[in-house]
Amino acid sequence: MLVLSSGSYAADTSFHVIASKAGVPVATTDYLAAMRKQSRNIGVVLPVYPAHALANGVQGEVTVEFGLNENGSPKDIQITKSEPSGIFTNNVYEVFADWSFLPDIDHLCASLFGRAQQQIFFKIENGLPKVIISPVTDIKLVQPGGSAKPQFATLQSANLRYKLPPKLRFPSAAVNAGKSGFVVSRIHIQPNGNVSHVTHQFAYPNRIFNPEITAAMKNAIYATTDGKPLKSSHVICQDFIFELR
Repeated sequence: MLVLSSGSYAADTSFHVIASKAGVPVATTDYLAAMRKQSRNIGVVLPVYPAHALANGVQGEVTVEFGLNENGSPKDIQITKSEPSGIFTNNVYEVFADWSFLPDIDHLCASLFGRAQQQIFFKIENGLPKVIISPVTDIKLVQPGGSAKPQFATLQSANLRYKLPPKLRFPSAAVNAGKSGFVVSRIHIQPNGNVSHVTHQFAYPNRIFNPEITAAMKNAIYATTDGKPLKSSHVICQDFIFELR
């Protein structure tokens, strides 16, 4: 599993829920570096070096642009660069859909709602083929057409604040299982500031923390930062980190 790095993007607000081994929960909005322990590369299936390219000493590279599905698999896969043209493309397509990614723990919303780029290099060293993927720090978030601005809203960009924050608790089942994790969600806010519904875009581990967030957000209330009434509905990205210490 690869970890996406989103460059300079940072989330405005992140809910961090911490539990001790005894299961005593404390809710805070701090974004602690400790959760980076969840972000790790556990390997992928590399594309095969084309036999005809190896026989003719041809080296090259392929750049893949993609988004993320809810389970971390790539979606809307596009080859944006292939040098020499077409030689390595099919081999990359054959395996890339089966790769798996974790969003960048520091920029969860940007990772989920942007598009990432992955470089794959085909080299020959001492007559032997070698396929190299770019380090995870080289994966950048882009939008179709090359725009670097992620297409999602947060509390700050929507000029919103919590009038009544959600009261999140660390699920006892996760404490008993020794599980930490995170969830990235779309929060649908009505003009009266109440939450109509929550759509979970990514959960790691899958579905362990989702029910707690869904239940807690039903009681959350939003307001504008300037105190003026909300005039329309909003959809924002919110990430929730659950850390067991």
